[in-house]
Amino acid sequence: MGDNEPPLSPNPAQRSASSPLPGADNLDSPGCHESSEGSMTEEMDSDSEFTVVTGRRLKRKLRRTSTTSETMAGMPTGPKVLTVGYVPVKKTDNLNTLNRQKLTEYFRQVAVNQVKEIRINARLNVLTVDVTTDGIIDTLKAITGLGNIQMRSFLVHGKETTTGVISDVDLEINDSDLVQLLSSTVRILDIHRIGRSRCVKVVFQCDSLPASVKVGYVRHLCASVCATAPSVP
Repeated sequence: MGDNEPPLSPNPAQRSASSPLPGADNLDSPGCHESSEGSMTEEMDSDSEFTVVTGRRLKRKLRRTSTTSETMAGMPTGPKVLTVGYVPVKKTDNLNTLNRQKLTEYFRQVAVNQVKEIRINARLNVLTVDVTTDGIIDTLKAITGLGNIQMRSFLVHGKETTTGVISDVDLEINDSDLVQLLSSTVRILDIHRIGRSRCVKVVFQCDSLPASVKVGYVRHLCASVCATAPSVP
């Protein structure tokens, strides 16, 4: 080649491999506000799947040699991931303004060697923390502020859980007291009063909703979220 020839520019496949994806620091994740945690979680499930587009030449080399089921069967099963989400109490607060480095340092101290990933969804204004042990969940849910933003926490639930609503729960009973008073035949994962109403949302670790739960010695019937949604403020 001559000395005057211009340098070769990388092809599209090389550029996509060397250049960062736009907006890669704002990872999509779950989120919710007050009485819409279920729909937010469903939206998280669809938004959290990313596909990296590469050049055609690279695509031709990626040929399947086995079926999806065969590939999954040969893969080792990783540790179970639990997720705690945070939303600002004031809807005008923007979680995207939080310092990423300070968030990492804070959660590294709060949950030593237990945090897998921290994600911020700028569109939904939700921050989520993935951990690998359930022993730290209560500690993370007790966090009420990050930086100068007041937060409300919630547990992001998978498909192996069922959510129900109980009614006529005295307003004087707060969520922390309900944790001690509520009992059921199946394990209870999360309790959250819906706004300032007498309705309480309960998440169970099972695939079918129990008929009832007890608040102290008083029995309350469980209803599905869909059945009670129109009347819940």
